[in-house]
Amino acid sequence: MKKLKISFYLNIFIFILVLIATIIMLTGFQFMGEDLVLTATKIEAFKFFTVDSNVLMGITAIIFALYEHKYIKNKEKIPTFMYVLKLVSTTAVVLTFLTTTFYLAPFVPSGFFSMFINSNLFFHFIIPLLSLVTFMFFENTNVIKFKYTFLGIIPTFLYAIFYLINVLLHIENDKVSYTYDWYGFAQGGTNTIVFTFSFMLIITYVICAIIWLFNKKISK
Repeated sequence: MKKLKISFYLNIFIFILVLIATIIMLTGFQFMGEDLVLTATKIEAFKFFTVDSNVLMGITAIIFALYEHKYIKNKEKIPTFMYVLKLVSTTAVVLTFLTTTFYLAPFVPSGFFSMFINSNLFFHFIIPLLSLVTFMFFENTNVIKFKYTFLGIIPTFLYAIFYLINVLLHIENDKVSYTYDWYGFAQGGTNTIVFTFSFMLIITYVICAIIWLFNKKISK
């Protein structure tokens, strides 16, 4: 019960952080210097997997917290699908963190830490790590069968379809401007994007399986 209560408060905190970060992103508010890369305001911000994955995490966290509150008050069981959704959402934001840390940040001209300022401090770092800690240490995958880890690739798969269509619609001489290829996945030619997303789907599944496995070990 103690772990459940900690999870409850952490999920509310995650939701609040996502809400704050989303408002900062949408309004363009800056409190740590100027954003130089991978930022946008208004509805355009949702073209980024970073924003989409974190919003998914925020929505999942607050719904999960409501179910946890019901359990704390009335011992009403938390549905298995909510644990699965929590695993999927956590996988998505961890993918965001890893992609930023090991693929984007090391190569941007503005410097590694430029990817971790203003709203991206929350989206790329704080929320993913807090979400991972919450799920790994305070939530229980004993109700999740291993086969459900395959569902972890759904957000990445859906985003890949959106990104691929966007790239294909803006090809000129087998090249795509960074305006439409903001992650640079198609800069080696359109064929590279298929390879890139295939690789990303595999990495996503591995992340999901590892999170599931470590949580199960920690739970025991």
